[in-house]
Amino acid sequence: MKLTRTHIDKFKAWQAAAWQDAAWAEATRQRKERREQVSREILDLLNAFTAGKLTLVEFKTIFDKKTRKEWDVFGLKGMSGAMFLNMMTIHIPPAAGVADQLKATLAMPKTEADGREKMSGFYNYLNNTLSVHHIPLRKLQPLRSPFFISAWWYLQNREVWPAYYESVRIVFDREGLLAGSNDPVADYFTFRSTWLEVQKALGITPWDLDLLCKRLSKSATAVVKAQPHAPGASSISDTDEPQTDSTHTEVQGLLAELGQKLGCKVWIAANDHNKQWKGQKLKNLSIPSLPNLGMGDDAQKIINLIDLIWLRGGRQVVAAFEVESTTSVFSGLLRMSDLVTTCPNLNILCFIVAPKSRESLVVKQLSRPTFQSLDLNTRCGFLTIESLKQEAPGMMKWVKDPSAIKDLATFVADATE
Repeated sequence: MKLTRTHIDKFKAWQAAAWQDAAWAEATRQRKERREQVSREILDLLNAFTAGKLTLVEFKTIFDKKTRKEWDVFGLKGMSGAMFLNMMTIHIPPAAGVADQLKATLAMPKTEADGREKMSGFYNYLNNTLSVHHIPLRKLQPLRSPFFISAWWYLQNREVWPAYYESVRIVFDREGLLAGSNDPVADYFTFRSTWLEVQKALGITPWDLDLLCKRLSKSATAVVKAQPHAPGASSISDTDEPQTDSTHTEVQGLLAELGQKLGCKVWIAANDHNKQWKGQKLKNLSIPSLPNLGMGDDAQKIINLIDLIWLRGGRQVVAAFEVESTTSVFSGLLRMSDLVTTCPNLNILCFIVAPKSRESLVVKQLSRPTFQSLDLNTRCGFLTIESLKQEAPGMMKWVKDPSAIKDLATFVADATE
């Protein structure tokens, strides 16, 4: 979809509102200040690696350690950042030339064509390496390479090479500015074109754009009143999209109530605790904090971010739900795939909860080879909001086993037969 004046006015209104939030503005100023220093330190590390002063193992060890705390201002410590580098280093034999591939790929491209060639080449290299060396896809996921590569380019020239941040994709997708395909490299370059167009239209810095989108992506609705001083801004009221945030909250509340009736304890993502449902805050339906589930640190971090989970006995995860009423279905599925990858032997019911109208989108995403290779299409079901609302009252009266929720869901294997 083409960027319109309405889009520009919305972004300007959101930007103005963000900067009027004194706490956010100060935190953003400090984050950008810290980014200046950290970006220089990370690039010094990259230069030492490409110059042959550090081995790949030394490079990944320092990067992994530093991004956990000292360098945690660019979102580089997760499954597509430091952990992705760790997986490449651990599972790809040195003889496969991964160090040389990284040195060539992480160097900033000279042109867009050069960038496409680098990213495509590395993506194909990973896929070929998986095949030749019989590496399980759950150990090394090539689909993560666009973010990993673009993040390094972003550090070298943020004006030209935006990082493929999930938070920005969520906002762009919500505004209808992205059209996904089955080619992750093509998707990145579509994202890049949109980013550059939005940034130019707003006249803001790349860091301001990515941090603004990070703020906006945390809310299921990113609609605010236009500020009077925003030049040319149209009237954008906070009721223009009445369904968005309220639907997400309603589904969380309904799932929480249902889970409790089925004998489960319920955890609701902490950032949603203050949302109101039926005159009470969601935190009143949630346990105060998520206990250590004995899954390991990586899995614990992932499950903390999931919209809602049912637990039995306080520590056994029965079901996990991602509510995608308007936000990117892909982001919810990626969280589920992270959980499955991190805990391959864990028997958890996973569900994407969305309107019936989004079924074709869910099926399309679950049909991706990267998800099917993890059997996510059989492990993660699609639960429509409509069926949940219709069936939940009866289930609360008659059903005793929480696994009955599976009967309401559709799985890709069923939907495509």
